[in-house]
Amino acid sequence: MDEDPGPPYVATPPRAMVRSDQDWRAVIVALLGPSPVSLDDLARMSEAPPAQLRSIILDLELEGAIERHGGNLVSLLMREDQSAR
Repeated sequence: MDEDPGPPYVATPPRAMVRSDQDWRAVIVALLGPSPVSLDDLARMSEAPPAQLRSIILDLELEGAIERHGGNLVSLLMREDQSAR
């Protein structure tokens, strides 16, 4: 008698699939600083889905929170209230 082994093993979804928008934003902002970093490096370090990363970078740019540099680099702009610390 052969028993049915059941459905194949299903792995849990990668971390990238279980974070909320706010979680992704916090992760990406935490990786940014005054020194420019490439978007490719941000994607690799954050493990964010590319569409999510682009959306968050655009939001931050529209808010005036980041600066774009040549070579697909971005950096976090320090606000006056943050630079006094």
